[in-house]
Amino acid sequence: MDKSAGYRTSLAILVAVNILNFYDRHVIGALTEPIRKEFNLSDAQIGLIGSAFIWLYALVGLPLGKVADSSSRRKLLAAGMLVWSALTGLAAIAVNYAMLLVSRL
Repeated sequence: MDKSAGYRTSLAILVAVNILNFYDRHVIGALTEPIRKEFNLSDAQIGLIGSAFIWLYALVGLPLGKVADSSSRRKLLAAGMLVWSALTGLAAIAVNYAMLLVSRL
């Protein structure tokens, strides 16, 4: 495989991951009412689910940025995708609010 084909493959993978990430972050908004009824949630709990990602991102963004600058970005991206996939799977089997909140981080 020549270099340009490798770049195109990498770009296609990153675009696909970005699209999945976009839908994963926004699906909670589309399903707010069914989730509220399923888990009997208050407005505050729904709001926390929506903003939990933002708070975590604010806390770990700078340290992970430093890691990305000083180590393998490929390995960091793979580890991030592994954690994201595991948490997305956890959301599918969430049986209570705590599990759902942790999975949305």
